[in-house]
Amino acid sequence: MLSKRFYNILVGLFPLVYLIHNAEEWILLNTKISAILIVVPSNVKAIMPSEPQAISTIFGFALIFATIIPLVVALIIWNRINVLNIKILIVISFVTLINAISHISSSFVLGFISPGFITGILLCIPYSMVIIHFVRKNYTFTFRQYLILALGSLAVYALGLGLSWLVGLLVFLF
Repeated sequence: MLSKRFYNILVGLFPLVYLIHNAEEWILLNTKISAILIVVPSNVKAIMPSEPQAISTIFGFALIFATIIPLVVALIIWNRINVLNIKILIVISFVTLINAISHISSSFVLGFISPGFITGILLCIPYSMVIIHFVRKNYTFTFRQYLILALGSLAVYALGLGLSWLVGLLVFLF
């Protein structure tokens, strides 16, 4: 069945998209860390290390964690098409889209291409749109269900971001 094969392709692409996206974030952060630190608000600077190398290391650990999570989720939902996993796929789509939008908007705020901008536009947005198109074509969800999943995705995004930074910081400190 084409639907099952395409579902597995989308699930399999999930960790690959984040591996490439996170690699770009890592490379750009390390090349632009000084410029980024200039625009970080002082109240945020007060709770983070002052050395760029320490921030880069914490960010690196956070990105490793943020790359492992998609792999784990993909392994869990791989080859298992059911309503829950389709909803998880929609959440993946919305979280990826929110992440891309955050990188695009931060680039406008910073005034230069920020980490995640390039793959956000070239990889994350198209990947999200393909998932949404696939689900809309093959499954029936109401607008309300999409809205609830989109709002839930905001919480998942915020939780994932915070947890990634926390893991990065804890690994750095210990």
